[in-house]
Amino acid sequence: MEPILSIIIPCFGVKGLKYMDACRQSLRNQTFQEGREVEIIVINNGCRGVGGARNIGLSQARGEYVMFVDADDELLPYTLLASELKRIQQQKPDMVSYSYVTTKKKLKMPGSIQYKVYNRGAKYVLHNNFLGTVWRHIIKRSLLEEKNIRFSEFRLQEDEIFILRCYLEAKETWISKWPIYFYRQVPYSNSHNQSQTFCDRRFWHAYDEMSDFIWDYKDFKKKDDPIKYRAMKRRLAFLTIDQMKRYRTENPRIGDMETNIRYVADLGLLPLPLRFYGIKYLLAWPIVNLYALYVYIITRGV
Repeated sequence: MEPILSIIIPCFGVKGLKYMDACRQSLRNQTFQEGREVEIIVINNGCRGVGGARNIGLSQARGEYVMFVDADDELLPYTLLASELKRIQQQKPDMVSYSYVTTKKKLKMPGSIQYKVYNRGAKYVLHNNFLGTVWRHIIKRSLLEEKNIRFSEFRLQEDEIFILRCYLEAKETWISKWPIYFYRQVPYSNSHNQSQTFCDRRFWHAYDEMSDFIWDYKDFKKKDDPIKYRAMKRRLAFLTIDQMKRYRTENPRIGDMETNIRYVADLGLLPLPLRFYGIKYLLAWPIVNLYALYVYIITRGV
């Protein structure tokens, strides 16, 4: 009998192994049976990056659903319940999203697992901001296969576009505030590496990912699917805000800023469109657009 869920864990060298025992033990501290309801796939293949390791795991997965856990993180004890996995298997949503914590201190669990159900993942994206990380999601493997959704293998920021594609293509989608994931903030991880070279790479890789996404959907029109179209535009606008803020903070060199702003504009992401995407967007909209204009003017010596 095939397992309900395949849990894929990319692991890299000594640093990845440091927390692996805790990670594996956290999987044992659940109510499911390893080998019967869940299979665990650990991939140690640092030369291809996190995305490449995850893709290898996907090629080996047998579960109806897949989930990704990083080797330096954990699942919270007794939160990924066998009863919920069986419920998911019976009702067959395309995606399930749970919550996460960054500390285990004074953790208060909700009384029970509750879901907000969307008949399309695109409807969720259209009306919500969310953290673009792949962990804490359970995804139907057939969705990934049918839509040919895979990770970029040699880039940083590979989660963002992968999970966006999943949401845009998913039909029934469940969203829950039930926390199952402990995200351990460690100094050697990609998200905490703040060297100048790394910051430059992260910025460009993020926009390369977005560029590939735009290219894949370049012929997609609003009339084809208005909900998906609007959801895609909304998410790309917020990703532009986040990446411009990150780059302005990490690398304020004016020549580089001008180059990057031109690149973003060439992708059609600047200037930001005036839309009511919420208070955060309305506050960021004039700042980002005026900042882009300011860089353009001063680099022209005006």
